Amino acid sequence: MTVDDLQADIRRVRMLPVQTLVLGLERAVRDAARLEGKQISFIVKGAEVEADKKVLETLKDPLLHLLRNAVSHGLEMPDGRATSGKPAEGTVQLVARQRGSEVSLTISDDGRGFDLDALQYASRNGAAKSGDDSRYDDVVALAFLPGISTSQQVTAIAGRGMGLDIVRQRIEDIHGRIAVDTRPGSGTTIELIVPTSLAMTRALLVQVGVERFALSLLSIERILKGQTPFSINGKQMIKVNDTPLPIVPLALILGRSVTANRHQAANLVVIVRVGDQRLALQVDDIMTELELAVKPLGVPLHRVRNVTGAALMGNGEPVVVLNPADLVRAARAVIVPTIQAANAETAKAKLISRILVVDDSITTRTLEKNILEAAGYHVITAIDGIEALKCLDEHAIDLIVTDIEMPKMDGFALTRAIRDHADYNRLPVILVTSLESQAHREKGMMVGADAYIVKRGFNQVNLLSIIKQFLDHAD
Repeated sequence: MTVDDLQADIRRVRMLPVQTLVLGLERAVRDAARLEGKQISFIVKGAEVEADKKVLETLKDPLLHLLRNAVSHGLEMPDGRATSGKPAEGTVQLVARQRGSEVSLTISDDGRGFDLDALQYASRNGAAKSGDDSRYDDVVALAFLPGISTSQQVTAIAGRGMGLDIVRQRIEDIHGRIAVDTRPGSGTTIELIVPTSLAMTRALLVQVGVERFALSLLSIERILKGQTPFSINGKQMIKVNDTPLPIVPLALILGRSVTANRHQAANLVVIVRVGDQRLALQVDDIMTELELAVKPLGVPLHRVRNVTGAALMGNGEPVVVLNPADLVRAARAVIVPTIQAANAETAKAKLISRILVVDDSITTRTLEKNILEAAGYHVITAIDGIEALKCLDEHAIDLIVTDIEMPKMDGFALTRAIRDHADYNRLPVILVTSLESQAHREKGMMVGADAYIVKRGFNQVNLLSIIKQFLDHAD
């Protein structure tokens, strides 16, 4: 049996029908209807559709939120429905469909639809006026922001402002997307589109500068070549099917510098879609399509901006898998520089501080490298103290971030060697380790470390702040 056959067998074993969720969902709808005093018919179609066990487990809470919202926010009371010419009994429907390597779950009701004016009012603390000319998509998107609720009172199932933002986060966590169609007075349909399996993910490997990143194929709508950007209200755009679409270099979102020749023409563009939002990402090259076993980030890097996880390619090289939803959100705050600004950025790059990251874990080493590079630093890596000392002989280093527990030469020995060396003894050294006892902290200070950070309480903002303090002081 080949490895591919074994992986296929594992995927088949993990597949379960949507029916496994239905009993609990039916009970939740029935209980919600009783609490609200509403008459409801709950219809389920496509319950035989299968998905990975982990996907279904992740979908359970989002589906509960959506169904309870349909009962509480969507469907009117029986007398209100009669006034609108509707039957007293409202209908809530869950439909599951298989779409290639994806599963679509649609929750629909025949209720009142989203109250768009109330959404605007709730999101702006009363600053919005009825009849605001905001775009429909933008107003609907407000419902997925944290703390937003249009309910006038808090009940057992509504009014807490903690529903749709949880749905959005959970669906994005498994590389899914959400589409909403709401018709005032007629009802709402919310579609969740998620991968059938999380065991393996088809991804596109793209290049930015000298680095490579992976993007899930489920989020990629198309790839374009030879696009000429134009400007609308100061924003860089390209035209896709006669529709202007914002374009942002992926390098800018990830905090890398953009050279003039990169900015001048968008030779390679990846169109990313998350729900109803689309974004054109400019990349330097498209390498290949591949299947990856994506691993989520562990402590201390549980949630890194723009990153879903990491994977190993066939040659053993690690690759960071990007989070499409984060990229779309981050792109809104990115201002694409003019060519002159790009040239200035290139000149400034010569002054960027060089940081040496030392860690025997390839995952931690790669992710720390990406955090620091995203902050604008040039990063060199080493797997232990011996290799780190060689790097110091070959490169001009401004600061060192090192683990303690490493083979050949650990972080304590490395720090002591640096303090004993005439050329390096003034280099700032930051220990980032899982060793959190007071004795280890004291030993770190005794050998000459400038800061001691415990991985269990790791905060990347804190790390970057400490690094900036040391580098500013050195200047």
